[in-house]
Amino acid sequence: MVLALLVSDACGRSGVHASDLQARHAELVAGQRRTTGVLLLGDLLGDVAASPARNSRSRTGAALSERAILFKAGADWLGTFGCTLQRQQNAMYNVVSISQMPCVVDLLFDPGALYEDPSTRAQEYRRLLVSVCHGRSLKEAMPPSSRTDLSGQMPRPPWHVEPWELEISRGDRIGRGGFGEVFHGRWAGVRVAVKEMKDSSRAPSDADVVDFLLEIAMLSQLNHPNIVRFWRGSTEMHSGSRSLLMVTEYIKQGGLSRLLHGHGGPALPDPLTLGQSLSFALDVARGVQYLHGQRILHLDLKSPNVLCAPVWTAKLCDFGLAKMRGEATYVQSTLQGVSPVWAPPEMFDNKSGGLTEKADVYSFAVIFFELLTKQVPFAEVSSAKLPAAKAAGQLPRIPNSVPADCAELILQCCAANLLGRPSMSGAAARVREIAQSHEIQLAEVKPPAALLRFDDDQERRVQEAEDAAAKTLIDVDKQRAHLRMDLSELHRQIEIARKQAAELGAQNSSSPGSQDAATTPDDSWCEPFVQEVAGAKFRCALCSKLFRGPEFVKRHLEAKHRDEAKRLIEDKYFDCDVSREDALPVHHAVGTAAVSRNGLGWVSP
Repeated sequence: MVLALLVSDACGRSGVHASDLQARHAELVAGQRRTTGVLLLGDLLGDVAASPARNSRSRTGAALSERAILFKAGADWLGTFGCTLQRQQNAMYNVVSISQMPCVVDLLFDPGALYEDPSTRAQEYRRLLVSVCHGRSLKEAMPPSSRTDLSGQMPRPPWHVEPWELEISRGDRIGRGGFGEVFHGRWAGVRVAVKEMKDSSRAPSDADVVDFLLEIAMLSQLNHPNIVRFWRGSTEMHSGSRSLLMVTEYIKQGGLSRLLHGHGGPALPDPLTLGQSLSFALDVARGVQYLHGQRILHLDLKSPNVLCAPVWTAKLCDFGLAKMRGEATYVQSTLQGVSPVWAPPEMFDNKSGGLTEKADVYSFAVIFFELLTKQVPFAEVSSAKLPAAKAAGQLPRIPNSVPADCAELILQCCAANLLGRPSMSGAAARVREIAQSHEIQLAEVKPPAALLRFDDDQERRVQEAEDAAAKTLIDVDKQRAHLRMDLSELHRQIEIARKQAAELGAQNSSSPGSQDAATTPDDSWCEPFVQEVAGAKFRCALCSKLFRGPEFVKRHLEAKHRDEAKRLIEDKYFDCDVSREDALPVHHAVGTAAVSRNGLGWVSP
């Protein structure tokens, strides 16, 4: 479908251009299909963007059209909401239906933002989009989502948080990596960790935004004690630059790499006991096993991405490289951001065909090695030569101090042959068997003494208060979900009621009786105020104005004297003629007038 949309956009949608679609399709496929038979979408987009049909358009405009096409393809593949492609001049954009409300999708300023259509926000976005497609610079333009002078709703996902709702301590940084920085912060009265993707020299690219939203989408669906809890996410626009924010639970002890190797802080002074190593490794295995049950591959499992929560509990984090595994067994991935020490050998082999759950099993074995030895494996091999060494079958050198059954499990999980590695559930079961063989009760294992020194009474009370607040937030999220469902049902009922009212109105307007009643109002109350005078004329008894017929007098009374006439009718002593005798015009006082309908006459003075 993506291919068809790209061809259609390149050649035109009607007229004589339609005859070139089939030939253009064959040309694109033949020119971009690789020797392996794979047709990469990135190659296809690059070819279409450089096609002669787009020479008159800016590269930015072409990229925006490609984004709109890819968004349409992704929305249709997910099937969660209806999506259409629309065009205004040379600009292509998407319109989706959210709770029966059409919304324009922002793919230019605030990717993913939705603007109610029609509204001034949607109109402004389309205007800016057309300007970009004509090659105009919009460096000083504010995104429609940030402007307060524009009207229109902006539906947000349940996990969205506005940037001003966060208190970020940018002077108190927790960590930093290739993805950005992590700061201390507070949200809804709870200490949180705020992950910010921003660089002073380079704003987040479209690929960064996609990876960031993928991580948020995955975390928002996960709920497991060995997975870091995700709270909220946001996209912040400031001075024309974009910053991506992710709010997660705050883990005071930090990452496992700090506790074992002193990376970013003081390390534990003493080696871990076998029970502590097995207990923490089982937590890691449970977290990975849960991910695999959700058809997710972590693919970046390493000690810096494993946090240590109270009390001696492992929590997996950083899902920037994670992949959703479809019905196929293998998924494709790249080496960008992968650490060679924890990466499996098949990740360095282009002929392997892809990655499976066994890639995370290999990384788990390396973490298990670190727990048992407080060392990083493959220290004897440089980082540049490590991928080739792993591809050649090199395994980690296990010290003699490691128990034989633990060493055997590490070597099995690091086997070059994928079939020789156990599944994650099998590795977790093997850890339990090892603990049982050494007569270790994993539920009774105590954390390292150095960690307990941090847990004084005050810190414990703070932690309990934060846990209670976190539980309250979870309950609030559940209530919001129920209210959102009730609101959707209410919208549906209102729409049904509107349709029924429209149908009833159409039936009433089509019936003859209703038309007669609507066209012939009751004007009998006007009769006492209509007076016939000489010359076949009629007079208003309230203002003495003359008319050619009684129907004109009635219209005049209806328009000018309705309220006054009703008050006079209610007065039983009212005499409609005498009450206004002194107000007659002068020419009415000359001569004797004809007798009125009410029996009252006019006599000359």
